[in-house]
Amino acid sequence: GNAMRWSWERTEPYSKPLLLALLPSVLSYISGLGLTYIYDVYWDAFDWTGMVLLWGAVNILISMGYALLTIYSIASYGLLVRGDEKAGGMPDDQS
Repeated sequence: GNAMRWSWERTEPYSKPLLLALLPSVLSYISGLGLTYIYDVYWDAFDWTGMVLLWGAVNILISMGYALLTIYSIASYGLLVRGDEKAGGMPDDQS
């Protein structure tokens, strides 16, 4: 329970900016999944070239989503660690 309270206290000021920053990566990922659904429903309307272009776009969108989520996760961890160093660490820290 203490760890969850500590985590929430540290992340609360950053929650809205991080949510807005993560939005493009999540939308990129969801767009890739949406294109997959479009192919699943209308697969007979695609010729070979259309299928290759569609799956290329799906792979690019999903890869961009994962890459951006990774970058933002590392950046948010860095914000929390720097903020934690200023605040003096976790409450149960023995250092």
